[in-house]
Amino acid sequence: MYQLSMLLFLLLSFVGVAPERTYKDLVGKWEGEDGNGFHTVLQFIDNQKVIFTVEGEEMPAATYKADFRKNPIWLDIINVVEDEEEILEGIIQFQDRNTIKYQVFPDGDGPRKFDTSDPETIVVLKRKG
Repeated sequence: MYQLSMLLFLLLSFVGVAPERTYKDLVGKWEGEDGNGFHTVLQFIDNQKVIFTVEGEEMPAATYKADFRKNPIWLDIINVVEDEEEILEGIIQFQDRNTIKYQVFPDGDGPRKFDTSDPETIVVLKRKG
């Protein structure tokens, strides 16, 4: 009886616990189309570098910061142009291991939650390769 109780306790302890994501889950190439039909690619090289491509126009390699403690995950892409930082604020949410939902807030100061009233800024990206 004790063993059954302990097993039940352990099983219930893990119910509802979401897997914790890290930068390792992001590393790789992600592709999709935004609400305007623009082909978007995010290629996370490691825990700091990302290459952002829209409609075949590749931006210079940038750094990123991801706050995995937030839900959805806060993702800021930081590009330095002429000694000035440009920050592209965004959020991501894993739909599954190989699919993420990404929304960018080009004007900055995004709500840090998905805003479906602006579908052009949302893209579903699939892991490639």
